[in-house]
Amino acid sequence: MASAGLRRAALAILGPAQLPAVEHLQEVGLKIARLYPGFDGESHFEDIEVDFIPGPGIEHHAAIQGLDGVRIRRTPAGAVWDFHRADSRKYMIILGGQVEIGVGDGTKRTFGAGDVLIVEDTTGQGHTTRVVGDEDRICIDIKLGI
Repeated sequence: MASAGLRRAALAILGPAQLPAVEHLQEVGLKIARLYPGFDGESHFEDIEVDFIPGPGIEHHAAIQGLDGVRIRRTPAGAVWDFHRADSRKYMIILGGQVEIGVGDGTKRTFGAGDVLIVEDTTGQGHTTRVVGDEDRICIDIKLGI
């Protein structure tokens, strides 16, 4: 369960309706394997546990420094957004869970682990998003240049 300090911060940022999502996301971390050169001249592995911190709305972002133009996001199962525009042009790589994206003509498509999208609708009506199934959606966004 989230610490009392995290709970208070989450309440202040997200409001009480979103707090269960915060507690759930804090329990489920992300592991990254680091491959690095050691002082001994050999390569080594290090396992890194990544925490998620509150982002906008109910999303959470990985607390990793040095990710300029790259964002790792976790969105709770069942999350729904009405029409909205992308915050930037980007590649979105789905690592886990499934997301249904809808467009203005009524078309809806579902994407899951391993799928890659180029998201460019930074103007206009935008798209809808719904995390389907009972798994959180985990994705990596890679911001594209202009």
